[in-house]
Formats: sequence, C-alpha cells, structure tokens
Amino acid sequence: MKDTVRYITVLAVICATAAGLLAYVNQKTLGPIAAVNNLIKVNAIREVLASAIPDLQLAANPDSDRVIFHIPDSETGKDKEISFYRARNASGSCAGYAVKTASLVGYAGAISLMVGLSLEGKITGTCVLEQKETPGLGTKIKDVLFSGQFIGLVRAGSDIKIKKFGGSIESVTGASISSHAYTAAVNEALKLYEKKLKGQQ
Repeated sequence: MKDTVRYITVLAVICATAAGLLAYVNQKTLGPIAAVNNLIKVNAIREVLASAIPDLQLAANPDSDRVIFHIPDSETGKDKEISFYRARNASGSCAGYAVKTASLVGYAGAISLMVGLSLEGKITGTCVLEQKETPGLGTKIKDVLFSGQFIGLVRAGSDIKIKKFGGSIESVTGASISSHAYTAAVNEALKLYEKKLKGQQ
C-alpha cells in the first residue's frame, strides 16, 4: 500500500512538473510566434499591393486596420472569416485592400490566400499563405505562371474560372482541383468587396 501511494505521489509530481514546463515554454514562445506570423502577413500584403501603390503605408500591426466578414464558403457552405486589410498611401488615405481569404476545397485541404485589390476592384496581385497540396503538382499554384494570370482582372469584366469550367485561367497541369480552389477563393474576395466595401472608402 505504501509503495502504491509513493508511486502515485511520484507520478503526480512528474505530471505537475511537466505541465508547468509546458506552460512556461508556451508562454515564452507566444510572443515570437505572433511576431513571425505578423511579419508573414505584412510581407504578403506588400507582395500583392506594392506594385499598385508605390507609397504603400501599413500599420505595424495590420490587424488594427482591417474589416472582417464571416460568410458561408461558396463550395461547402461552412462559415469562414475573410479579412480586408486597408492599404494606405503616404497621405493616409485608403488606396486599396489586401484580402486574406481561403478555399476549403483544395486537393489536400484548405488553401489560404492574400489577394490585392485596387479601389476600383481590380486584382493587383495574389499569393499563397498556406497550403497542403501535392508537392510538384498542386504546390505550383504558388508559381507566378499561375498566380500572375489574375493580375488586372475584375469580376465584372473577366470570367475568372479555370478553362475546364469555361473561364480564362489556365490550370496547373495535373492540379485542376487546386487551381479551381484558388480561383474560387479569389472570386469570393472580389464578390465580397463589390458587395460590401467598394465605393465606401
């Protein structure tokens, strides 16, 4: 009986120590992880907007200057968040938006994107934030040969679909599901901008 109590006590001490160490490490890494994630976000916003807004000004924390919408995903109906980060010029006026959006129907899971939009609703750039697509196939949606096709398109004046569905976007060879998912996410960003934000700066 005494041995059992001793073993339980030792096990409880080990568990409490391990839990304390995990909590300490988690607390110490929260700040650095948040800083890295913020830097990734800032760099993505610059990537999709810098060519269209030469005097681009961003808040140190872009989350402080954004508009958030919750909408049903166009493919699955599941709720998802789309964030519109305001891009300001040197005078402080809103000169465009960077839209963080996602498709939930990539070949291997969700694909998260950043889409740059001018105030007129024209695409200024797109880039992948996160994806789990097949290496060498679906991962090619990150290449400029694919993503560059969206620059200059506007929802009202272009058929932004992959060619398989009658549109103008050339799919990545062997990765039509990934290509369609990317295109669907871009279309959602454009549609939401036109419906909620265009002309309201």
